[in-house]
Amino acid sequence: RDTLDQELLPAQESAFVVAFEPLLDKWATLVARNSKQDKRSPLGFHHERGIALPFAVSPTAQQTADGFATLKLFGKIDGCASLLDAAADNYYSRECATKGRLVDERTIPTLTLERLLAPGGLLGGRDVALAKVDAQGLDVAVVQSAGAHARRIKAVQLEVVNDAERCTPTYATPGNPLQAKCTHVERAMHALGLLPLGTNCSVLAYGEANGCEAQMTFVRPGEYAVALVGAFCRAQRSCDTQSWSRKALAVHWTRRWTEE
Repeated sequence: RDTLDQELLPAQESAFVVAFEPLLDKWATLVARNSKQDKRSPLGFHHERGIALPFAVSPTAQQTADGFATLKLFGKIDGCASLLDAAADNYYSRECATKGRLVDERTIPTLTLERLLAPGGLLGGRDVALAKVDAQGLDVAVVQSAGAHARRIKAVQLEVVNDAERCTPTYATPGNPLQAKCTHVERAMHALGLLPLGTNCSVLAYGEANGCEAQMTFVRPGEYAVALVGAFCRAQRSCDTQSWSRKALAVHWTRRWTEE
């Protein structure tokens, strides 16, 4: 669900996707897309221009000294799994997460974005044109884990929680319960030189999880690939006209993507 191999790669022939999926059955599903009987397939490739790796990307605070972490499930829906404890019942469904109801724990391998982006890292020193993060409460911390190499991330989409009081983040870092709130995310991204793409927390339309969540795309002005990000937004329907409550903003950015 929401995988870029099916949504973005067909429209962007020069793009290559590196995906991370720590839930092994979901990872196997991705890899199986490129698996054919009696035909060799490069290990991990779920598309001819995409590789999926069975790791989690996380900040060092959630990792052990040897690079492992505990993935926790607080409900039946494992897509809601997090490295954090459930701090509140999920506002969408108690089947997703219920505070104090630990259903399963799994030890998983992890790495930071700093390790990934380092000159000798997995990406071979390349910049990241676009990152999509959905880390259940740790989205900001994952981007911050790029450390000294954060500048090499040119655009990123995160999940943000409505600033409204009724929307209490399901997962929260100890001592920082509002980390996933939109205003906090916007400030943290600004500190990294990344700005919201044609929107802000006050005009964003929260169309997910009973009006409590939305996807917000941040870009590095003057450095990001306009055409690539525009194609991604249209494919995801996450930063196009569906995500804005003011038509003027939608018209402006849709025209810009079309022209450029």
